[in-house]
Amino acid sequence: MSLKNTHLFAPVILNGFTKAVKGSMEYQLWWDEQYDRCINGYTVNGIRITGPYYFFLNFWKIRGINKKTKRKDYVNPDFLAMDFDFFNEWEKARENEQDFLVGKRRQTGFTEKEAALCGHNFTFFPSSQTVIACGIEKYGMEVYNRLLKGLNLLKKTEFGHRAMYEGDVYVAKHKVLLEEEDNVQWLFEGSFSEIHMRTCKNSDQALVGLSPDLIVWEESGLFNGRLIANYNYIKPALKTLDKKTGFCLFIGTGGEMSTGAEQLEELFFNPEVHNIRSYPDIYYEGYVPGNEDVVRKIAYFVPAWRFKCVDDDGNDDKDKALEIIHRDRKQALNQKGKNGYIIQITQFPLNPDEMFMRTGENGFNIEKLNQRLAFLRKHPELAHFWETGRLEWIRDNKGKITGVEFVPDPNGWIRIFEHPAWQREGSKAPQKFGLYKSATDSYDKNEALSSSSLGSMSIIKTFMSMSEPFANTYVARITCRPPTADEFYEMTAKACVYYYCYNLIEWSNIGIFGWYERNGFSHYLKERPRIAYANVKESKVNNRFGIDPNTKGFWITSYADYIEKYIDNMYDEEQIKRAIAYRDDPKYNCDITISSSIAYVHLLEDINLAPVDKEQKKEQFYYYQTNKQGQLTLTNHT
Repeated sequence: MSLKNTHLFAPVILNGFTKAVKGSMEYQLWWDEQYDRCINGYTVNGIRITGPYYFFLNFWKIRGINKKTKRKDYVNPDFLAMDFDFFNEWEKARENEQDFLVGKRRQTGFTEKEAALCGHNFTFFPSSQTVIACGIEKYGMEVYNRLLKGLNLLKKTEFGHRAMYEGDVYVAKHKVLLEEEDNVQWLFEGSFSEIHMRTCKNSDQALVGLSPDLIVWEESGLFNGRLIANYNYIKPALKTLDKKTGFCLFIGTGGEMSTGAEQLEELFFNPEVHNIRSYPDIYYEGYVPGNEDVVRKIAYFVPAWRFKCVDDDGNDDKDKALEIIHRDRKQALNQKGKNGYIIQITQFPLNPDEMFMRTGENGFNIEKLNQRLAFLRKHPELAHFWETGRLEWIRDNKGKITGVEFVPDPNGWIRIFEHPAWQREGSKAPQKFGLYKSATDSYDKNEALSSSSLGSMSIIKTFMSMSEPFANTYVARITCRPPTADEFYEMTAKACVYYYCYNLIEWSNIGIFGWYERNGFSHYLKERPRIAYANVKESKVNNRFGIDPNTKGFWITSYADYIEKYIDNMYDEEQIKRAIAYRDDPKYNCDITISSSIAYVHLLEDINLAPVDKEQKKEQFYYYQTNKQGQLTLTNHT
């Protein structure tokens, strides 16, 4: 719908403030009318704009071009169809007691709109609490400073409040002197509305203690993994007698996804689970008008073509904007290579999957990895078919280990995409040896709570026979850091027994090797792979088991080859995201990528270099047997 004569939605800008004498009835009636419009909205030719949008257009000042001086100044915003839609949808979310999440490109002026909504809440609702929440302080301060500037400029009108700082809280109140006979004292007057600015990157409970009417979550993709925890902790304070009285506005910008936006992604692609207003994904490649009920639901998305090219009434020229966007993408591909091309896409996304693309420059095919992520998001039945749980020892009546069983547990430490073949078949023996290969990126120290480094074990399935599907696929992963390193070591041993596989471990944090030896699991250690040392002139370690870190270049190259060949076999979204974000930097946590790459080296070693006995006529079967010391050992018969 194209709107006409949109300048009529800003009558204050068009006609100016009332000329009536201040304090007169006419003066008061004019301001009462403006107050009503700022709360309830304003209608022109049958089309209504919301109260906050009327306030934004008529009374709020933003940083922009002064049309007279052609220089930057504080000016009234122009009407935009993009803003018209946003304010309408924000109102609908509130009416339906829902929170609201916006995914957008850069340079759409949302910082100003956030500041205006905060200013509206502070101005018109006495005793309100407005909160600006951020993961990185500078982004929160951008909204906060623009809010205070807007409120300061508003003081020239009847909507302005005298305010003061009370600690780090900005409060609409001021001192007045009360004189009654012999009683002289200072009192406070005002609306007592408050503005808080909180940084949440170091605490899950940064907002606890507040009772907000409005929370603006600025750059929601940059909360250091604490977005959902902070959101969940504050949710009870957003209700009074089971009625929603406080509302959240999340803002996420394309191009910030490489710094850890998994939780924003969770909220965006699962809005209904979190009581966030949802919409059919009309940007999905396979979308057909009329099938809105069957496509996936997403949060509110502002495609890059909006506000790219607009006419004098603020309507979007979509075709012209798309022409420019595709031209810029082509130039980025020619001038900056694939990574520059992906950066260009994420800065100006045309659909949500593009907004959540990760950028990277690490030798992996980032474009393919992003495409796989997008595919899994659109097919949740594939992306979420894993089971989460833990593995527990099976012991006989004498306490000896006889095997391992899987226990489903939503808070468990192992994610399983395929259980071992013999478990699926319901048999304990015979078992095929060598079907699964595992690898571990370990650690030695026990500072679990203070360290961000995690232990990671990946298990990949090789190709053994035509009867076994899911070949060359990662079937299980452990990524965690329990209170002690020994607990992590035991987790990996349980996985080895469960999948009946050797464990190829990076020879750097070697405490795990000693644990395996002391606890009778050394026969599950994989000897150093010959294939990885072929291009290494001199290894610095003379280890029998594990893999030398000096061969890391081979691991990463091999994993890059795997991604090229078997990207359609990757179902673990976290594994894919970590591959995109991987950096060859000692300060960078790359545990999942390292365990995944070493697991593939393990697979390549056994496929390429394992001897083949062409005279073998019988298939060998393997089963568990406990020796006199209670250790689980490998036994086979033919």
